[in-house]
Amino acid sequence: MADLPKLYTSAEAAAYLGVSERTLARLRAANKIGFITVAARRHRYTEGHLLWYLHDQDDGLERAPFIRPQRPEPSPLNPGPVKTYSVPARVMFGTPTKSNRRKR
Repeated sequence: MADLPKLYTSAEAAAYLGVSERTLARLRAANKIGFITVAARRHRYTEGHLLWYLHDQDDGLERAPFIRPQRPEPSPLNPGPVKTYSVPARVMFGTPTKSNRRKR
């Protein structure tokens, strides 16, 4: 009898790839990674699925580190973020409150 490949659970596969289980679910939904459905909403991954995904991600390009852009200094032309205040819907649309309901 031929040896069957090891099946990884979603948690094991996510740890193998270094991503969260939610990210793994997104990859599965986008058909970017192969999987086997063993029951309703139960998915398993072979090492071949995981290695194939990793191979597709490695395009040989050097990645520059992500640098978060700095916010510009406020100026007369760019005063910066504007504070907004929310108004409850009952005030905005005139929904009756306890204090302004009609008395019967």
